[in-house]
Amino acid sequence: MQQDSITAAVHRAQISCLGMESQSEHPLAEAIVDHLRKEVTKPVELQTIENRAGEGIVALHNNHRYLIGNGRMMKNNQVEDDAALKAEVEKLEEQAQTIVFMSCNCSRGLF
Repeated sequence: MQQDSITAAVHRAQISCLGMESQSEHPLAEAIVDHLRKEVTKPVELQTIENRAGEGIVALHNNHRYLIGNGRMMKNNQVEDDAALKAEVEKLEEQAQTIVFMSCNCSRGLF
């Protein structure tokens, strides 16, 4: 039962991300969209979307506020910081990986 909830949450994140990144002006968005189109076929229809230069995207869907962007965007929007996630971010940064954060209603994840 818990696995079903996790699978559903991942799917919601994927379709929301696809809807947002499909409308993004950032060059990295194309790669994200290409990857997500292998997983999901139809993005959500967003109520509003705003590109924020140097940070990322803010969108509303079904009364949920989604953010996709960099660490600065998360900090500027008071998105909670998780110790386990912070350790993973540090590990990826040491490997010179590009990190994209996603938040729904101020809870954060990364991909």
